[in-house]
Amino acid sequence: MRMLFCIGLFDTDPIITGGTGGETKPQPPSPSPCVEPGPGSPPYDAVVLNALYGDGYISHANYKAVMAGTLSIEDLGLKDEQLQRLRCSEPGNPPGYDIHFDPTFPPEITDTIPGRGVFFSPQHKPTDKARRITVTVVKGGALAAGGKVCRVNFGSEYVQEHRVSVAPLVLATGVGGSQTWRAANITPTGYDLYSDSGVAVGESANLQVLVEPARR
Repeated sequence: MRMLFCIGLFDTDPIITGGTGGETKPQPPSPSPCVEPGPGSPPYDAVVLNALYGDGYISHANYKAVMAGTLSIEDLGLKDEQLQRLRCSEPGNPPGYDIHFDPTFPPEITDTIPGRGVFFSPQHKPTDKARRITVTVVKGGALAAGGKVCRVNFGSEYVQEHRVSVAPLVLATGVGGSQTWRAANITPTGYDLYSDSGVAVGESANLQVLVEPARR
């Protein structure tokens, strides 16, 4: 005698998972990226932690230790502005505060050529948003038209509201002369300064630079 068994699965058959009758709904993820590791360690923003780790500011070992709660973000050796971005628990900056207009986080001039003096003009303290630069050619030949003058690194990286890095808009113009200038290779951390008109040996030229954040 043969017995045939048929098992059918229809669209109306209920599928129960989780061992509790399927009635427990998953909790929606928390909209806050803040992580509270425990006593002695300030809460940190997990999104910023991942970004700093991905950019190479945090080693793999320290990254794992912070996530495990065995290392405080205070001990990562970060810059003040990076640590400020990483914190979650402390109140934000006062209304109207802009770190790029704070003279305590000034830009830096690098990659200058010997024989050419490039420095921030002494009329005011330089900031990321506004500064004056004096260029003097002492020796070694004139600065040719289209030549690179220096690299200017911002005191703080330019980021959007969600802490996404974005290159700002940079405008360089001459002051008290006919020289023309140009910013190129602009990144969230700095730009290259070029002289489109050139500077002769023994001459000085002044320019001002204005920087505005860009929005994608």
